[in-house]
Amino acid sequence: MIQAKLIGDAARNIVLNVRGVVDEDIELTPIFDISELKATQKYTRDYIKVASAWWLIQEKMTLLLSWSENPEDLLFPMESRNAISFNRFVDPPDPKSWKGKIFMRSVNQASCLGGSGHFAFCLDFDR
Repeated sequence: MIQAKLIGDAARNIVLNVRGVVDEDIELTPIFDISELKATQKYTRDYIKVASAWWLIQEKMTLLLSWSENPEDLLFPMESRNAISFNRFVDPPDPKSWKGKIFMRSVNQASCLGGSGHFAFCLDFDR
């Protein structure tokens, strides 16, 4: 079970919360679609920038975020627990051709103690 929810959708900032418990590795799954955002008149850019992130992921499991269905468009990998704040926000690889979605997948879930992999993470975007 994976839950992805926008917990902030303001004129300038967007916050995405994702959490779940999985019994096997997650295939590439969309977790964000820019079309779900409220329209704003102030910021009309067709893409978003990642400003910061925090995550808690069960030991041994790794989550990989990507800008598209192509796993090589890696946004960044996440494992264990950490938080990062970017001095220079992270843009999509090619903002003009980005389709407005972010995907995730997991690896090494089978290594988790107890058989299930638990995770939670939050992404903070800037319009």
